[in-house]
Formats: sequence, C-alpha cells, structure tokens
Amino acid sequence: TFLRQRTVYMPVEENSSQPSYLRYLIHLRFASSKSGKIFLHTDIRVLFARDKFEFDPSVAKYELRSFTEVPSNPKFSPRR
Repeated sequence: TFLRQRTVYMPVEENSSQPSYLRYLIHLRFASSKSGKIFLHTDIRVLFARDKFEFDPSVAKYELRSFTEVPSNPKFSPRR
C-alpha cells in the first residue's frame, strides 16, 4: 500500500478563484511480512517545486496546507 502527502499553498478564503500551488509531494510504498512487520518497499518519491513562488498579498492571502492520502480499501499482494 502507499502513503502520499501533498503540501500546497492555498488561498485562505474557501470560495476563492485564485489557484493553488503544489510545493512538496512525498510518496511512500509499504509492504508487510507474514509476521506482520511493516517496512518501506521499493522506492521513496519526493517532488520539490522548482519554480520561484511569488504572489501578490493584496490580491489573495495564501496559507501552507498539508493533505495526507492513503487508500481506503488497500489491496495487498504477495511479495515477489
């Protein structure tokens, strides 16, 4: 299964028409052994936004927010 965390700059106002900007993303894959131990599997993917992020604070107010995603009903398969 996996775990993904996204960190984005988002407008503070809920109904804002201003865009959101992805800043960081990390994607981890996990596997479990027959004994029930959980460990990292294959690779770790990390994404850093390279662009210079600038916005006009008079137009919109932004905040840094994080979202964590995991599968709601993960499918497990045997290790190869």
